[in-house]
Amino acid sequence: MIRYCFLFLRNQRLSIPAVLALMCCISSPGFAQYTDDALRFSMYNVQGSSRFIGMGGAMGAVGADFTTASYNPAGIGFFQRQALSLSPGLNWANTNSDWISKQTDTKTLFQFGSAGLVLTRRSNPNSNHGLQFFNFSIGYNRLASFNQRILIQGNQAVQTLGSYFSQLANGTFHSGLDPFSTGLAFQTYLIDSIPGSNGFAYETLGSIDGQSVTTSRQISRSGAHGEVVINSAINYAHRFYLGATLGIHRLDFEQESTLLEQNTSDPNPFYNSTEWRDNLLVTGTGFSFKIGAIYRITDAWRLGLSIHSPIFMSLEEQFNSRMTTTFSSANYMSQSPDFQYAYDVNLPWRWQLSTAYVLKKKAIFGLEYEQVNYAGISFAPALDFSVENTMVDSAFGLSHILKFGMEYKLEGLYLRAGYQFQSSPRMNPISSSMHLNTFTGGIGWQVRKWVTLDAAFALHQRTNRQSVFEGFADLPQANVEQQNALFQLSATLFF
Repeated sequence: MIRYCFLFLRNQRLSIPAVLALMCCISSPGFAQYTDDALRFSMYNVQGSSRFIGMGGAMGAVGADFTTASYNPAGIGFFQRQALSLSPGLNWANTNSDWISKQTDTKTLFQFGSAGLVLTRRSNPNSNHGLQFFNFSIGYNRLASFNQRILIQGNQAVQTLGSYFSQLANGTFHSGLDPFSTGLAFQTYLIDSIPGSNGFAYETLGSIDGQSVTTSRQISRSGAHGEVVINSAINYAHRFYLGATLGIHRLDFEQESTLLEQNTSDPNPFYNSTEWRDNLLVTGTGFSFKIGAIYRITDAWRLGLSIHSPIFMSLEEQFNSRMTTTFSSANYMSQSPDFQYAYDVNLPWRWQLSTAYVLKKKAIFGLEYEQVNYAGISFAPALDFSVENTMVDSAFGLSHILKFGMEYKLEGLYLRAGYQFQSSPRMNPISSSMHLNTFTGGIGWQVRKWVTLDAAFALHQRTNRQSVFEGFADLPQANVEQQNALFQLSATLFF
């Protein structure tokens, strides 16, 4: 929420001394909120059709699946029949946190992983030489899901909200307090000005450091990064496949954060509790270009290469904050202004190198390497985001993504398994725990020559650290283990 204090200043007519005074009380994580969000929006997880998920996303040189339009566009060139596919599923998120006590929380959402139409045109039906197929596809692929809910809780006597807000507010007249944090604390009497300080020094009317309080924070996140793809691909002599995709990106992200402090040190308390709730909604649209090629070295062995341009994204954020402080004699509630801010961000280039091997037309093995340089994230207008752009250069770096998948044909059934590893995008060695491991499996059924049914399961595992008090550098962090399970079905009609 500290970042909104900065953006609030950009839209207010405040004196230079007031601005400087407020800047002095803002810690570096205030800048980091934008960079953390851009990183979240840049990272993909295994989503799409059930076949793509079942093989761990290692389909860059396999092709013949609609989701490949978002990864290696040449894969659409493998279709020799027109196809219509739909892939609904359930996303189940389980999160374990370890701060003072261990907590578990879950959240389940319905989602669509993929929906697409592939149209084919045979150009040279009487020969295996020259241009064979010119294919066109259009539809939707989900690139990432933001489904998550975290509960952090513990009894502690180290840091209270009132003491921290009073320290943060010191030196600022009450009319210049952050309307999303310290200003709310002042309006709800969690802090008050000290008599004789002329309104520039504060004390808490709540619990002070050293008193026992129960601190709880719950964060609920939802939304997705999806892409409408418009693709064309060619099949030349059943050896060389070339494709291009225009991606129209849509991003929706919603976060609700509730921080609750309860006084547990006094059996007859004057101060009972404080609830501080933030709501953030981010929406955006953008576009990207992708090109890819696949070459069949032999009938069994294939090589693939694809390059993705940056995603040129325009985002709009809406934010508000509310605080309620409860005393034995009265309750006080204050609401921040509703804040809206629009900006642009370029999400980074990525490239993929893949290979696949077909074994006696019974099994296919896919292996893929992908590289993304997250230091390529950039914000605009550059004047407003100079600090964030500098932080990106120093905080983020290369991420290496390795994918492996296999499919085995057993009469009318297809058995699939896959694994994907994504290294941490952060330069800080402590952040190496942000590695993402994904284990997948699936099954397909050729019901008729014109219809297939597929089912897939994916388990994403990542450990991370989450601030207990968002935006404050010197307050504690919890260890968070996140597991996201995806169960999905797909139906494909061929015609």
